[in-house]
Amino acid sequence: MTLFASVNSPDFIEFVEKGVAIEELEKRLRPAKYDNKQHEKDVREHAGYANFSREGFIGNDEKLLDTIYKDCKTLESYGVKHHEIAAALNRLISINSEEVKKIFESRNSLSYKLLPKFVRKRLGMRDEIGDSHSCESILNDGYNYKLSSLFTFGEQNCPWGCNSYGQNAGVIYHGPLTKDQKTEIMFAQMGGIDAHEDSINEAFAGVDDDFVLSVKRIKKARNARQEPYYAPITHLLPHLIEVHYFFEGTGSPYRADPTFLIKSLKLR
Repeated sequence: MTLFASVNSPDFIEFVEKGVAIEELEKRLRPAKYDNKQHEKDVREHAGYANFSREGFIGNDEKLLDTIYKDCKTLESYGVKHHEIAAALNRLISINSEEVKKIFESRNSLSYKLLPKFVRKRLGMRDEIGDSHSCESILNDGYNYKLSSLFTFGEQNCPWGCNSYGQNAGVIYHGPLTKDQKTEIMFAQMGGIDAHEDSINEAFAGVDDDFVLSVKRIKKARNARQEPYYAPITHLLPHLIEVHYFFEGTGSPYRADPTFLIKSLKLR
């Protein structure tokens, strides 16, 4: 990997843009401002781009060039190439794809018929019901990969307009985990716990007060955390890393920290 001269160098900007101006890209990558009932307003806020991520690929004030350049410097310090991380993630997702089928064909999992048709087709799933299967695998040195049992009813497109898209694949985490950390990881596959805080308070206040309080504990621990202990993995992530050098922004709940990935995938 040849590191670009600076974050403002023309060749770096051209590489990041890939035909889409930075200003427009950043609008596409920002979180939604409105609720689902005001989708058209959000489309306008995202420069007319309808396939935006409600939780965003970057934070509200985050600069795309700064984020990608900083991550490039991180990879350079480890002597790791972007395509190496992407290839390792693709292998991880591919190896575990059969297990995903088994999870959803299990008697103890979500009904096959409840899954969107495109998910069933993508997974090549059967109608038969099988036995229950484990949904976690050990990677190395305390790192584990937890398969996703949560699918959204739609797929996320590449915001650059590439013909790439994906669903939740799972979460890499460093354990053992506390009860609150298990909760945080679960919500990490659903857009982060912040996106669900109001509905949790409304549904569980007076019913499960510890669950309500866990949200506050999780947010407090997150704000004090120096290093991540998990990385959400999607089928789109390897493409974003290999082609766009993009691990998502620090303001996104789907951020996959490059240092964490390098260590968990044992690339150095």
